[in-house]
Amino acid sequence: MLDGNVPEDVCPALYGASLIALLKKTEGIRPIAIGNTLRRLGGKIVSKRVMEATVALQWYFDDATLGGDFELVSRDFQTIVEIGASLGLELNTSKCEFVVCGGAPTQQQVTRQKMKLLCPGVIFPDKETLTILGAPVFPEAIPPVLEKKIQQAELMTTRLQNISAYQALFLLKNCLSLPKLLYILRRSPTFSCLPSLQAFDETIRKCAGKIANIAMDDTVWRQSSLPVSRGVLGIRRVDELALPAFLASVHSAFDLMKQIYPQVDVNSTASDKPLAGRKFRTASHSHSPISAEGLSVRRHSRHSALNDSLHRALISCKVPNVLEPNGILRDDQKRPDGLTLIPWQQGKALVWDVTCVDTLAETYLRGSAGQLGYAANKAEELKRHKYRELDGRYLFCPVAFETFGPFGNEASSLIQQIGKRIAEATGETRSLSFLKQKLSTDIQRGKAASVFGTFSSHRGLEEIYYIVDVNNRDF
Repeated sequence: MLDGNVPEDVCPALYGASLIALLKKTEGIRPIAIGNTLRRLGGKIVSKRVMEATVALQWYFDDATLGGDFELVSRDFQTIVEIGASLGLELNTSKCEFVVCGGAPTQQQVTRQKMKLLCPGVIFPDKETLTILGAPVFPEAIPPVLEKKIQQAELMTTRLQNISAYQALFLLKNCLSLPKLLYILRRSPTFSCLPSLQAFDETIRKCAGKIANIAMDDTVWRQSSLPVSRGVLGIRRVDELALPAFLASVHSAFDLMKQIYPQVDVNSTASDKPLAGRKFRTASHSHSPISAEGLSVRRHSRHSALNDSLHRALISCKVPNVLEPNGILRDDQKRPDGLTLIPWQQGKALVWDVTCVDTLAETYLRGSAGQLGYAANKAEELKRHKYRELDGRYLFCPVAFETFGPFGNEASSLIQQIGKRIAEATGETRSLSFLKQKLSTDIQRGKAASVFGTFSSHRGLEEIYYIVDVNNRDF
């Protein structure tokens, strides 16, 4: 920095300042910026933080956010007060907000008391009311912010009826609908509050119907949300764009986020595993007219196909086996899915039982959101408990899959062993990959059968699908 140039890793933290100046009196560093005195103050704190690789400060004009432990925040706060006074700036403590995250309630209370002494008049907002530059910080604050936006939209849309229809429609599309909420969509995970987003869309829908003087039913509203290039209004729905907008914002700020929180390894996630989402994709719930309940329906064809694939794979590695063997009954007279006729390991025959669980089931939804294969692993635990009386006589292995593709831990281990034995028996090094692809195809076909099973009998496709000719602009 001594030659006046800002390193690339420091430049984003200084909010774009690419040049700095060296103060002769204090030998300090300040960014060169015209019309923003506060950059000198922010540069003193941020430059030091970047050097220590613990950047936790955001600065936007006269709004600053300090982060870290209490000692670090208090030291930076005192620096702001002292340097601000030398610049002729006085901190308005009645507008300062302080939030304690983590720790026991008693520790949080002690920290608040310390902050009261350091900053008299500081505000301690709740998670439901905390916002930064108008965007909610915690998930609890998202519904109140969206509710306020809905009330503003209702007020503004009622006033559009006082001007001409063309002007009102132009303002509704380009100012009062999606653009009014896009900043919140990009800053916060609002897609988790789908009812509030749908309420906002309903407000825009009613207003558009009144302006156009038509009955804005579901079909017309769907047409209106298509792009303008297709000859329609192009009023985008916020419930459909909430997730893409947030993901785009996260991706654009990814490099800066790694500088602010270098201790968080965002790449070490469960989704990096090779089997994560193999050959499967899903749309958000609002895109599909079909409920996810169809995936929970048990399909005998899928169960039989998975068992048949395992049966053939074991035969390929020279291990004879039978499906639904006789003589191995539980107390409820139910049999496992398969049994090898020769020992598999430790002098014991292999017994397996296959199941395919719904990733989106309410029982597994919360766990599946944070861990890959959570539902399959839970299903394997239940299977092992059900067949616990077979332990000691046989080598029992539960084989669980999910409708979205992941395999359970025990299923992955068994398939790995089978693929290795097939490669040794046939000399085909890709045997394991072929086996995984075959099982994934069986799951995908079963999922398609489950979804189509939710349809009732219809004579024509027009009763199931709404088909639009994109080449015809007269619809």
